[in-house]
Amino acid sequence: MTLRGVSWELSWDRSACCLRPHLIVGLIAWVLDMGTLIIGHRGAGAIEPENTLRSLAKGLECGADLLEIDVRRSADGCLVVIHDRTLERTTNGKGLVKDYMLKELKGLDAGKGEEIPTLREVLDFVRRAGARLIIEIKEVGTEQAIVQEVRGVGLESSAIFVSFDPGSVRKAKELLPEAGTGLIYSRPLGNPVGFAKSLRADILLPRFNLATRDLVESVHRHGLRVFSWTLNTEQEFRRALDLGLDAFATDNPCLAKKALG
Repeated sequence: MTLRGVSWELSWDRSACCLRPHLIVGLIAWVLDMGTLIIGHRGAGAIEPENTLRSLAKGLECGADLLEIDVRRSADGCLVVIHDRTLERTTNGKGLVKDYMLKELKGLDAGKGEEIPTLREVLDFVRRAGARLIIEIKEVGTEQAIVQEVRGVGLESSAIFVSFDPGSVRKAKELLPEAGTGLIYSRPLGNPVGFAKSLRADILLPRFNLATRDLVESVHRHGLRVFSWTLNTEQEFRRALDLGLDAFATDNPCLAKKALG
């Protein structure tokens, strides 16, 4: 497949599911310079099966500036890209992701015949496509393995680590101090900027109903960035611009790109 002028092929090393440094500061600076960016939420989850390579490719085809994925661990310790802790919603499987071996997960249909990809497969895709990636850490204790895989393919300058769990945000920064990190939250925080700074986070990721102009201005005064989620209507896209958000996640980056020009 050729994407944005980059040819790439999918491969999976069944014997090693796990497993040029540049500073991620460059990516954060790029975010600052680019205005409001579009994040392909799980690729293009409203168009293609979410968190699959097919969905990620569609997100880039739509014109997303960044891609976002979710990472969990299989029963045999491999990192796989799937949002839910259970399999029912997005695959033809049943039960908990963590109870399945990688080979078993690979045998499931994640939609339109797609497999659940490993993190390594996604990283290889991102590297070949020259894309930028937001990795949501879904499970405490996977931070070191995730960072090691990102380092292993030389994508430190193209990845941002985010989580709802403050400990995971802190740990990611400890493991990769030059990395961009962010705290996701869905309920009001008393002092979100102070909390983010205590974690050494670079980005706050409030649910869209919590994103206000005052918050954005406060965050920017402290040298941080604001990414919000999940916006799927033209009205919401335009509101994101009015608020001055640095980026927003959408399940339909094609629609967002069309609406914003």
